[in-house]
Amino acid sequence: MDPERLGISTCIVITIVEQKSYTSARLKEALSWLYICSISVLSFDKEDRDRSFTEHMLVESTLGDQFELRFSYVKHVNPIASQFVVIGTCNGLFCVDLRAPDERCASFLLLWNPVTKQNRFLPKPQIDASPKGVNFVLAFGFEPESSDYKVVRIVYYHSAENSSVMSDKDDVFVMQIEVYKMSTDSWTTFQENTLLCSAVSNVSLEEEPVLPLEIRKSSPVFLKGAFHWLAIDPRNHDDGQSAIVLFDLKDEQLRLMTVLDSCRQGGKLVLINDLLSHIVSHQPRDGVAYDIWVMNSYGVKESWTKQFTVKESLGTLWPLGYWKDDLLLMVEIILGKRNLFFYNLYTGATKSLPYLEKFSFLGFCRYVETLVPVT
Repeated sequence: MDPERLGISTCIVITIVEQKSYTSARLKEALSWLYICSISVLSFDKEDRDRSFTEHMLVESTLGDQFELRFSYVKHVNPIASQFVVIGTCNGLFCVDLRAPDERCASFLLLWNPVTKQNRFLPKPQIDASPKGVNFVLAFGFEPESSDYKVVRIVYYHSAENSSVMSDKDDVFVMQIEVYKMSTDSWTTFQENTLLCSAVSNVSLEEEPVLPLEIRKSSPVFLKGAFHWLAIDPRNHDDGQSAIVLFDLKDEQLRLMTVLDSCRQGGKLVLINDLLSHIVSHQPRDGVAYDIWVMNSYGVKESWTKQFTVKESLGTLWPLGYWKDDLLLMVEIILGKRNLFFYNLYTGATKSLPYLEKFSFLGFCRYVETLVPVT
């Protein structure tokens, strides 16, 4: 009997029997099988009168010409939480940020397997990110060499914007990193960089790649054992250089991967056919809304190639990310109405998804059903 291919209710019954024999080889088999029916988690904000809240749904699609979508909602039943935000998914596990209804700023990080209903609350992070002006990004992944699940938390701020950190000489940009490991059930703070902004105002990132960068708050791209984010030079938000930074899960180091050309500021990082790609607004907008650049040789700046374009439409377009089979998942807004659709990168053909009224779509991530334990 193969537990990876059973229905959810059956999997719950045999969890205790099969859990010990659930090896990495069986996990790989499950992942390859489940690609036949791709399941993704789509996040969106739902407007409800005077408040909005985030919902999540599983979207399943079949391969081939018979394209079908089946929507089912993902909900974590927990009395302390009014909603949750998905940080990431990996091997069937969710890392989520639960939001408490009674405490406006309170949140709780949780690892959760929706199939087995198991969950694990993470201990409180060591770095306080609650003061005004403090920002942070989170990522969740698996490091195969140590066979460990890790949560990465990068905190950054300007001292001038943070009343709890005073600098009597100048504005200081501070970046701190901490990592949670499931094997030890603890956080480790292991790196802190500071940047005296005025002292290095004329130094470029190409000349000094160890300068701290302000990471954009977006979902990272996981590739070759590392998380990748877009980042900007904190010394100049308007005209500063953009770059890609990576955090390697194995050696637990944050590094500058590459500095982007001046014509490619902002945008969104995605993974297209296992290649790092950058979706950026096309300027001037002469019938083209977005350019898609692909890094054909990983880590080689000269290998960036403008490989695709997305045509303009009557409304406002926003790419959520790459789905599969040459399809880009897009949102179009026309006269306040939102349309979720697929855009074929080669033909330009579109296919609309069922219209969901009053939803503001945020993004999506891959998910597969497994029996991986979290306890």
